Amino acid sequence: MFNNKLFYFGATIALCGGLTSCAVDACSFDSDYKKADPQACMIPAIVDTGLIVSNKRISRISGGTLAISDKSNLGADVVLMQAGSSLKLGTLSSEDGMLKKEVSAADLSIFTVGEIKLELQSAKLKRKPFSIRLYSEPSFPTKAEGIDWKVIPTTMDEGASGLDIPVMIGITPQPSIAVLNHTKIANGTIKQTIKLYSATPVLAIMSDNLGISLGEEINSNSYTGFSQSKSGILFNGFDAAGATSSVSRFDSFMGMNITQGKFRYKPHRITSQLCSDINGKVTGAIIDGALSFFEGQSLDTPIEINHGDNKNASIATLKFGIGDLDGDQYPDVAIWHKLSNSISVYTRKGDILEWSPELSTKLQAKSASVLGQNFPTAVRLADIDRDGVDDIILADRERLIILPNDGTGDYEESIVISAIGSGANALGPISAIAIGQIGSNPKSASSLALVSSQDKKIAVVLNQSTE
Repeated sequence: MFNNKLFYFGATIALCGGLTSCAVDACSFDSDYKKADPQACMIPAIVDTGLIVSNKRISRISGGTLAISDKSNLGADVVLMQAGSSLKLGTLSSEDGMLKKEVSAADLSIFTVGEIKLELQSAKLKRKPFSIRLYSEPSFPTKAEGIDWKVIPTTMDEGASGLDIPVMIGITPQPSIAVLNHTKIANGTIKQTIKLYSATPVLAIMSDNLGISLGEEINSNSYTGFSQSKSGILFNGFDAAGATSSVSRFDSFMGMNITQGKFRYKPHRITSQLCSDINGKVTGAIIDGALSFFEGQSLDTPIEINHGDNKNASIATLKFGIGDLDGDQYPDVAIWHKLSNSISVYTRKGDILEWSPELSTKLQAKSASVLGQNFPTAVRLADIDRDGVDDIILADRERLIILPNDGTGDYEESIVISAIGSGANALGPISAIAIGQIGSNPKSASSLALVSSQDKKIAVVLNQSTE
């Protein structure tokens, strides 16, 4: 095939008297070749791929590897920043704009857990800082030994026909552990009691002789739920004969010293769950069969919900949790639906909760990867690894599962504890989860307190991670 480009190249050599040093490519002048195929003579444009960072999370305990790429900012400096502290990781390659850096725990010691920013300095194109979550991975025991965890049966009250049935559990700020129990009395009635267990020192946690009943018998035959906040824990029950909800709140100030108050709200009939985020900013409750959300913990300021095109909005709720999933400091909501085996995530947008198709799809996929077609038997949203966003904590019967969240709706490798205890010391299907700091070490990470209503046992799983 005749090649115009080579022809013009050869003709140029002839015109130059055979001196190849003055040869000019046909693309450099107005040749037939250039006119016939102008695309072949175009210089490829550099496509701006933006700033790309391999990881959105890195461990403050063990460090990790960061790979950074920006083809439009060759030679730029890469710096980690947080509240006046900075760490230069290196410089982007002048050839391909890439940098791969192994960052050690010692390097990261100048930062605190939470959000840090990766910035480019001396860059040709200004980039928005990239958010990285610095976390402290939880360290849970692989077997029951020492103080790693405790599983104990509930107590049997005088006049009762059997062991207490633990329904809900909470960790108060001091800390103490409070358990809401249903107790069957010999005459067939049920009373609710709150029993408190010392959480300091850890060796004495949940010892039978430390369990005390706060004594109040709530005139109720149905438990509804609880919420846990910085100010304490809130249990809720209702009078079966009336229409007014009765909510009791228990705050721990000095270890075992408890103050309690009872609040009565508008005539709601709360028929199932009550839950709030760990800071008590938003509370959810199923009222007359419908899931509703409220500002704070007073159940008197409803939050509007925008369901958008969510086809699962009308499907009954199985479980739900409240916490900050997207890192904006506002509580979001994750709902597990009955029948459809689907999940809906709603994020806070101003004064409303708005359905997020993206976050819903991501959590649905991650949940299915660990639960399969099973429904969770308990759900809790809380920041177990202290990176500033809440993680998903699930129970699949005896299994305890943690889905570490990166703040964008993506989840890293799951943490799975296949069983709590073993043999006679095993905890049955987990029906409620609480999270909070246990023990006297102020640097201790949050641990987990669990109950199994079916097995009539309560347990603590100690998180051994410290900064």
